[in-house]
Amino acid sequence: MANLWAGLVGIVAELGTPAWIALAAVLMLAAPLADRLVIRRKRIDYRVLYNSKIGLDPLSRHDELSAEADPRLRHLTDMANRMSVVIIRIRNVGSYDIEKRDYDLPLSFTFGKRVVWDARISEASTPELRAAARANLAFFTEDTAPRRPAPGDSGDLGAVRTWLRSRMSTTIEAGATELGPQWHGVRVGRLALKRREKFKLVVVLQEPDERAGGETTKTVLADGRIENGWIRDEKTKPRFTGAAVATGLSLLLAGALIATSIHTAVSAEPGHCANGSLQIAGSSAFMPVVDRVAEQYEKDCDGATISTSDTGSIDGLGLLGRDAGSPVVGVFSDGPADHGDFQQRPIAVVTFAVVVNSETDVPGLTSDDLRAIFSGEVTDWSQVGGAPGPIKIVDRTDLSGTRKVFENEVIKGDITAPTLPCDSHVLAPGGPPVRCWSPNTAAVLNRVETTPGAIGFADVHAARSVAEAQALKIVPLDGKEPRSDGYPFWAVEYLYTRKAEEDPLLTKFQEYLTGEAARALLTDAETTPCGNPGQKTCPHG
Repeated sequence: MANLWAGLVGIVAELGTPAWIALAAVLMLAAPLADRLVIRRKRIDYRVLYNSKIGLDPLSRHDELSAEADPRLRHLTDMANRMSVVIIRIRNVGSYDIEKRDYDLPLSFTFGKRVVWDARISEASTPELRAAARANLAFFTEDTAPRRPAPGDSGDLGAVRTWLRSRMSTTIEAGATELGPQWHGVRVGRLALKRREKFKLVVVLQEPDERAGGETTKTVLADGRIENGWIRDEKTKPRFTGAAVATGLSLLLAGALIATSIHTAVSAEPGHCANGSLQIAGSSAFMPVVDRVAEQYEKDCDGATISTSDTGSIDGLGLLGRDAGSPVVGVFSDGPADHGDFQQRPIAVVTFAVVVNSETDVPGLTSDDLRAIFSGEVTDWSQVGGAPGPIKIVDRTDLSGTRKVFENEVIKGDITAPTLPCDSHVLAPGGPPVRCWSPNTAAVLNRVETTPGAIGFADVHAARSVAEAQALKIVPLDGKEPRSDGYPFWAVEYLYTRKAEEDPLLTKFQEYLTGEAARALLTDAETTPCGNPGQKTCPHG
């Protein structure tokens, strides 16, 4: 019987390898062109791609073994017969980006009396979207459905994963399943979706005890509302679809999810792993590479959930300094913090760049040029060797760590932060010179790329990615290119934690972030790792 169980786990776990997930992604790219309809308003379409039993039954084809089967296996079979998988594709099919403020009512799904056992975000358009969707997930019961749990409440993804491990362990070891919280729904929340972005929500559910042996409940109800648009089930409108492709993809993802769940309960994890959940905040310039490191850590350590938020360095430090009960336990800051009783650990050297819209035709800028531009002394590009036209400054607020580095290392002085937020009206073509602020690195680059005459600053890796489109370019600073000797616009990225913080997952993640496992990811992002004695020593700015 032990050999039968081991073989079952091995076969199912094998289906959940990254190769199968990659194959499912390739199949998704072959979806019919009719899926790419353009509707001239804000719109989210969702579609239930799969809603059925998992179909994992080791005894059904070997009835002669049923009487002699281990009671734990019989209980596992009964549990598996009541398990089902729902896969929901969610995508922005309108002509405009959808922002958080566009929601009148956040998007959520309920599944009748079925209880949520696990959930996962799959096939997101970008790693950033996957991280944001994971962080937004909240789970609720029928009694708490009207309320969205605050960060750190029992209804987050970390709690769901903790109870999954407990339920699987008691099922396998004791032959009885621990009941735990009865979550009946999942809230995706006010998730920002760029045009054509999409992802899949995969949910593992169990029928209640009173429906044991019956047909699978098919109830899936959606709720949510968008201002000047709609959230709609794709099945309510006529469309051409490849049903076989969707079904095959759903089966592959269902197999991957259940294999991962079972394998987590019976497998030992690497030595750098710890279980639990973390909330990390801080620098919007450094957060994309932190997301990639966190994603790799989660792949290695199934019991860990790491959520990130690009709050900006100073806002993040403010969250960390509130009290010991704050959900944020680590903050990344561009340069050293000048307040708070925190534990400081250098991670890497981050280089920043001054970026301009390509139409400015300016060959390069000096520190004096930038001081004159950001102080308002110079307002036309012809004054600094560019094509005639008003200068549109896309700045950051004084809560940005990148802006502090810009002031300290380039401007060499303080310049009052703008109070006017950047939008399409403020930055309209043909308008006068203006200085406004954008909330994060991605927003700055988007505004500079799409606004003639615009200038801003961002980390060099993100800037190069956008500059490849040729609508934005990086300009030399004082005659030097970014990352060359003597280039002045850089900072050491620090991780700040509370001195009294004792969190095994935080400790393990810090070691992972400064170790060899993360070195390639940091280097690929054009940062220089310097967080441990085996790496280059972090310089003093």
